[in-house]
Order: sequence, then C-alpha cells, then structure tokens
Amino acid sequence: MKTVVVTRHAGALEWLRKHHPEFEDCEVLAHARPEDLIGNRVVGVLPVHMASMCAEYWHLEMTVPPDCRGKELTVEDMERFGCHITRYTVEVVE
Repeated sequence: MKTVVVTRHAGALEWLRKHHPEFEDCEVLAHARPEDLIGNRVVGVLPVHMASMCAEYWHLEMTVPPDCRGKELTVEDMERFGCHITRYTVEVVE
C-alpha cells in the first residue's frame, strides 16, 4: 500500500507537511483516478464514492466561513479554521 495525497491546493499541501511529516514524501496528485485510490492510503478531500475505493481514507477537514469559501487558503487560514485530518472507513452498502 502506498500513500497518496490528493489536493490541488498549495496551502493544503503545506499544512499537511507542517502538521503531519509522516506524509512528507508521498505522491501528490491534483486529480485522482480509481487506479490511484484502490488499495492505497489516501489523504485529501474526495467525493464519498471515491473515498470508498481507498484502503485507508484520511479526510482533510475544517470549518471554512462562507466569505472564505472558494478562495485559496494559507496554512495560517487553515489553522485558524481548525484544520485536522480524520481517518474514515467508507464502504458501499447496496
């Protein structure tokens, strides 16, 4: 299993490297395909159907005020908004 970081945001990658050095040398993808996820540990923000493909899914989460949504966030912004990662298990139930 390899670890993959999925983000297109420089601030998110910088925050992750600052607070979670265990993810320092991971592959970083701006966009993930199923083959990037299946069987791997993935850190980022994915739609639920894609998170269900991961062996481990670590979700980057924070509460962003409405006036900051859609803007590039800095590490300082992310810290102010309580950024953290949480491991989730996501499975498809039919």
